[in-house]
Amino acid sequence: MVTSQWLDGQQVIQIDVDPEEIGRHYDNTMRVEGDAKLTMEALLSAWLPLHLPRKTGRTK
Repeated sequence: MVTSQWLDGQQVIQIDVDPEEIGRHYDNTMRVEGDAKLTMEALLSAWLPLHLPRKTGRTK
């Protein structure tokens, strides 16, 4: 993951099966431990029924 264009203080969510890897390269990280594919499927299945508006582009 390339982080050179991130703003200072930018928050990220990192999903990793290895808890030792989470936050290793970037301090401002929300930790989610688990298989990336299974975790994203679970998050999407919870998120999609909320019918939240989609955002496009980069957040600044």
